[in-house]
Amino acid sequence: MTPDGTRAATSPRRAAMASFIGTALEHYDFLLYGYVAALVFGQLFFPTEDPAVSTIVSFAAFAVGFIARPSAASSPGTSAIASAASRS
Repeated sequence: MTPDGTRAATSPRRAAMASFIGTALEHYDFLLYGYVAALVFGQLFFPTEDPAVSTIVSFAAFAVGFIARPSAASSPGTSAIASAASRS
């Protein structure tokens, strides 16, 4: 709280809670996608393939997403976009 009784916009507790919620949702997203990739996506997107091959291909798509998220977050382009957005 600020001296005039309003809430501070940069509360460390609020930022930590928002970070926790975002991380929990992202982990839930990966968990759910992993289950669906194993049980549904193989038959849905690759029906003509062997069931084992279609499951492996759906897990390969899961692996690409798992690797691409951290590498995209650490690329210099995203920090440039964020700094340009904060200046406007």
